[in-house]
Amino acid sequence: MEFSGLFVSFRKIEPDDIERVADWLHSDVFRENLYAIPLDKGMSKKDIVIDFIKKNSDDYHPDKYFVIEEKKNKNLVGLTLFNNLDWKNRTVEYNYIIGDPARRNGIYGSDISLAICNYAFNSLNLNKVIGYTYEFNKQAQRVNNFIADVEGVLVAHHKHQGRYIDVIIHSLSKRKFS
Repeated sequence: MEFSGLFVSFRKIEPDDIERVADWLHSDVFRENLYAIPLDKGMSKKDIVIDFIKKNSDDYHPDKYFVIEEKKNKNLVGLTLFNNLDWKNRTVEYNYIIGDPARRNGIYGSDISLAICNYAFNSLNLNKVIGYTYEFNKQAQRVNNFIADVEGVLVAHHKHQGRYIDVIIHSLSKRKFS
């Protein structure tokens, strides 16, 4: 299961990716910005990545994980998460993080978001994609506002570094994407 954008391509996590993805999960950027990733499950970062691979092998599991790589040279760029894939209502929650700081710019973020939406709507035939962003993550909000609409704000929703913060909900329907 692979898909791509203009500059990046997506593929399932492979055993050779475990070290790199585990390093990303250990980075401050992931812990600071990635909404509700289950990093505090009492598992090592490598075991979490191995768990991602196991979930990917189950066609019926509602969570899927993909590494993002540059098309031109296959360098790993980041990680995409599809969570709570709901076939009945044809919805999915998605999140991504660019693990390589040199590639955190509008070009990659927009390309990743558009490719995710294209894959969700045109390959998986979903009706709606939903993303959650911490209120302090202004860069992610700019990209999400380019792609989707703000559907709401969950006020004081998530405890993050000792305080409750707001979470912005972005969503996009297949009809609007088309």
